[in-house]
Amino acid sequence: MSRRTGARRRLGSIRLSLVLLALVPGVTLAAMWGVTTIQMFSEGLRLRDQTELSRSTGAMGTDATLALQRERSLSAAWLASPRGSRAALDAQREETDRAVAKLVGQADAIEKAPSRISDRLYSVLGSVGSLEYYRDQVDNPTDITPQQALDQYSSIIDDQIHAFQELSQVDDGDLTSQAGPLVALEHTAELVSRADAQLTLAWPSGHLDDAAWTQFAELVHTRRWLVQDQVVPQLTGEAKAQTERIMAGPEWRTLQSIEDRVLAARNSGDGTDRIALPDSRQRWNAAMDKLSEQYAGLIQQQTTGLLERSADKADALLLKAALLSAGGLLALLVCVGVSWRITRSLSRRLRGLRRAAVSLAQERLPDVVA
Repeated sequence: MSRRTGARRRLGSIRLSLVLLALVPGVTLAAMWGVTTIQMFSEGLRLRDQTELSRSTGAMGTDATLALQRERSLSAAWLASPRGSRAALDAQREETDRAVAKLVGQADAIEKAPSRISDRLYSVLGSVGSLEYYRDQVDNPTDITPQQALDQYSSIIDDQIHAFQELSQVDDGDLTSQAGPLVALEHTAELVSRADAQLTLAWPSGHLDDAAWTQFAELVHTRRWLVQDQVVPQLTGEAKAQTERIMAGPEWRTLQSIEDRVLAARNSGDGTDRIALPDSRQRWNAAMDKLSEQYAGLIQQQTTGLLERSADKADALLLKAALLSAGGLLALLVCVGVSWRITRSLSRRLRGLRRAAVSLAQERLPDVVA
C-alpha cells in the first residue's frame, strides 16, 4: 500500500469520525424530542378524551341519577297510598325517560371507552332496561314486594354512581383528587334519598318493622359518617361553603332531628315488629323537598365545574406540548446546523492540510533533495 493511499484512508477515517461526532448527538436529540413530544401530546389527547367521555356519559348519568331518585320517592308514595293522584309520578317518569335516553344515546362513546369504564356503563344500561318491569310492579304489585321494587331503583343508581367514580379516575392526579369529594357527595345524596324512600313507604302505616328500621338506621349512620369524615374534610372553596350552608340550614337540622326520633323509637316501643314513627311526615317532606333541590343543584354545579377544569387542563397540556415541541424542534435544528457547519469547516481544513502535505511530499521535498 502506497503512502498516498494510506493517507487517503486515514483522512477518510477522520472524516467519518467527524460525521459521526455530529450525527450521534443530533440523532439522540431527535429521538428525545420525538419521544417527549409524543408523550406530552398523548397525555393531553388522552385527558381530553376522558373529559369528553365524562361530559357525554358522566354528566348525563348524574342527571339520570337525580331523576331516578325523584321517581323512587314518588313510587314509594304511590305504593304507600295507591289511591292518590298519579300526575306527579307520571310526569317524573317522562323526565326520567328523557334523562335515560340521553345516556343510552351515548352507546358509541361507551363502546370506545376503556374496559373498566365501559363495563360499568354497560351495567347501567342493562339495569335501566329492566326499569319498565319494576314500574309495572309499582303500578300493580304482583310478583315482588314494594321494598324490592324500590331496591331496583337503588341498584340502578348504585351502578351509575360507581360508573361516575370510574370516570373520575383520570390521568391527572389533581383532577382525580378533586373528583373524590364529588363522588362522596353523590353517595351522601343517595343515602338521604334512600332514607326518604324508606320513610315515605312507612308514613301511612305509622310504623317500621324491625328489618326496615335496621336498614333506615344503617343508611343514617353511614351518611353521617360519610359527611363528617369524607365529604366536609375533603371539599374546598365554594363547594365546601355551599355544603356547610346546607348543613347549617333549618331543613338539614329538621332532617337530623326527625332521624334521631326515628332511631330512638325502637328503644321506646313495645315490640320490635312495630316501631312507631313520629308524627313528622309534613315537616320531613317539606325539608326533603328543599334539600333535594339544594343538593341536586350543588352536584350539577360541581360536576360542570370539574368538567370545565378538566377541559381547560387538557387544552393547557396540549398547548404546552405544542410550545415545548416547537422549542425543542428549533433547538434541535440549531444544534444540527451548528454541528454540521463545524464538521464541514474541519473537513475543509483537513483537505487543505492533506493537499499541502501531498504537495510537500511529492513536489517540494524532491525538488529540495534534487
